[in-house]
Amino acid sequence: MASCRVVHVADVQVTDFRIGESTPADSALLALIQPYQERVEKEMNVVIGKATAAMTKAQPEGTLGNWMADLVYRQGLQYDGGSIACALLNSGGIRMPGLSAGNITKGTVFELMPFDNQLVVVTLSGEVMMQLADRIAEKGGWPLSEGLSLTILDGRATEVQIQGQPLDMNGSYRVLLPDYVANGGDDCPFLIGQPQKQLGVFVRDAIIEAVLQDTRAGKDQEPGTLGRISKP
Repeated sequence: MASCRVVHVADVQVTDFRIGESTPADSALLALIQPYQERVEKEMNVVIGKATAAMTKAQPEGTLGNWMADLVYRQGLQYDGGSIACALLNSGGIRMPGLSAGNITKGTVFELMPFDNQLVVVTLSGEVMMQLADRIAEKGGWPLSEGLSLTILDGRATEVQIQGQPLDMNGSYRVLLPDYVANGGDDCPFLIGQPQKQLGVFVRDAIIEAVLQDTRAGKDQEPGTLGRISKP
């Protein structure tokens, strides 16, 4: 009968390498990176517009989120060239609690939306649109663009209106979303497999372009309009 051989490791030596303030900087590497770092910092510090007042992220809705949703909606209409009922953003995708009055830089928008989410137009039946409205209600409210309003009652959506009309359960709606949500993210699995049109534009780039367009037209950024989500 063959016997099992047990091998014991007699000694293990571990060398602990620590990187801290005492670690000398690689001057050659820093010299290589510096021009790129300076270029990025210069680009991020470019002023693209001005906010007339401070905006805040809040639920069920806030002036910051609705401002962003409106800009995205406006740009989506331009990129798509068709009819879009409304736009919405998931609250968790906005990574700053607020925006101060004054200059808006490109870097500010990157801080607001650091993720590489792209804009997608999704075609939804009335029933799926109602599911989306319910998910918004369950989440406590998301940023909505003009064209969409609802009431949150006991964690469900009621009085859902699209373009000033009650949601038609037999209707069809083209809705602008971040691809993260359109592909089922933030607890929206019912959106998976719905017809999509990729616009090929990052959400943050759409916001930057919208602000630049306004600046070229001599228009500053006003806080987003409230009153799209009611919560008795």
